Amino acid sequence: MSFVAVWKRSEADVLPPAPVPMVVSGNAPEVPAPVERPRMRKAVVNIRRPDLKNGVLRTLPGLDTPRAAFVPHGTLVDVGRAKTEAGQMWYHVRAVVNGVAYEGWMHADILDPVP
Repeated sequence: MSFVAVWKRSEADVLPPAPVPMVVSGNAPEVPAPVERPRMRKAVVNIRRPDLKNGVLRTLPGLDTPRAAFVPHGTLVDVGRAKTEAGQMWYHVRAVVNGVAYEGWMHADILDPVP
């Protein structure tokens, strides 16, 4: 005597289970509010230290990343997206220095928005 088993697939076999709503008790840790990033389209490089004349344009956001160029104080730059790295705000910028276009990241502290 032989026995043949047939397995029929159902929706439950294919679809993941529906999410179960979670009930959060009053003792749940508070989630910090997202940091609002100022939106800039244009900015001026503003070096606030009298011993420095240029801002550093970096290849990636972060103080330990390679330098792409030095951007002189007062240079107008195009500003793109913002990113927080190690608790510091960085902006992706495009700058023209001595007729050469550069792209990279600058620290938010040296950029002043242009209205």
